[in-house]
Amino acid sequence: MVQQLLGDDIKLGFRMNALNSISNLSFVDLGTSLYICGDKASQALLAQRDDVVLFDRIDGAALTLPIALVCRTEDKHEDGPVRRFIDAFLERLRSA
Repeated sequence: MVQQLLGDDIKLGFRMNALNSISNLSFVDLGTSLYICGDKASQALLAQRDDVVLFDRIDGAALTLPIALVCRTEDKHEDGPVRRFIDAFLERLRSA
């Protein structure tokens, strides 16, 4: 699914990276990674942080899929591969 959403024009690699404990989300350094989370507990832990941004709404409406995208706050404002992926992902959901 992730590879299909990336498309050829967005050069962003991905990998599965399991955390030892969900509580690690309170402090884990995402670096230049994009975290895709699918449960409310993960989203609640990440929403408390001020160094990451949570994309779980489209045009003000909650995503119907149990998913959210999380990246460093500065990646939200940069025109890099993480931001392009988020924009493409949300646009595809809007047009679905």
